[in-house]
Amino acid sequence: MKNEADAIRDFRLKNDAGNVYALEDHSLLKRRKKASLLDQGGT
Repeated sequence: MKNEADAIRDFRLKNDAGNVYALEDHSLLKRRKKASLLDQGGT
């Protein structure tokens, strides 16, 4: 949950255009983490 709070703080610190990219990057990182965890688990 700490990462979530950090992401929200970063989001607020950046300008409006940067905010969109920060959010997208954050969700992409989350998705990538999930995907790598699934890959490690195998089938």
